[in-house]
Amino acid sequence: MRADRLVPGQSARPVLTRLALLAAANPAVAESLLRDTLDMAAVHPHYAFILDARDQATLEAVRSQSSTVGEFLSGLADAVDGAA
Repeated sequence: MRADRLVPGQSARPVLTRLALLAAANPAVAESLLRDTLDMAAVHPHYAFILDARDQATLEAVRSQSSTVGEFLSGLADAVDGAA
């Protein structure tokens, strides 16, 4: 077994996964992300999210393809799961 294999339930994109979970749990966070993806300080004052360039690009792509919070959350879930 290779050391870099993922354990079931482990994310290859942990920051994006945490952000998706927070957005799913809080509609205000999801709405904020849908409006302005790059303003991470406005997302939640108690959680620091430092997205790498790949995660920022993914988040921007999901945002640009979404017109509702539901579409945004669905697209974000697909991205986290590797389906997007």
